[in-house]
Amino acid sequence: MDKIKLVIKKDDEAEFVDIYINEKRLVEILREIELEYDAKIAGEYRGLPQSVVFFPSRHFLDEPDKWYHYDEKVSILECVCGSPGCWDFNVRITIEDDKVIWSEFEQPHRSVDSAGGYWKYDEIKPIVFDRKQYVAELSKMS
Repeated sequence: MDKIKLVIKKDDEAEFVDIYINEKRLVEILREIELEYDAKIAGEYRGLPQSVVFFPSRHFLDEPDKWYHYDEKVSILECVCGSPGCWDFNVRITIEDDKVIWSEFEQPHRSVDSAGGYWKYDEIKPIVFDRKQYVAELSKMS
């Protein structure tokens, strides 16, 4: 199973929660893919605010925050500017008894019908977390 690690970071603007998947920073994983499309904006994300990520919020489980919810997907990263919807990165989160699955990765501003062109994330296979480990990370600040 994959492992998630949530780390509180600060930049000049705010505190946010950085996501690591199997010890690799998610923003860097995305940057490597997005360089093919636009080197100037590749990986221009930061984590969401602590209040959206950690319990009592259930955004990363079954109750998406209203500012970070798009159709059947939820934002797991936002633009470096910190404005919801500006340049979020979305996934489908599926909750099962013993695991949590992230799939259907998407930059919504670069969808199939986007004027800016379609950015594919097919090389990121579904990420499968042990539910206990995942929930333990979401509980770190509660």
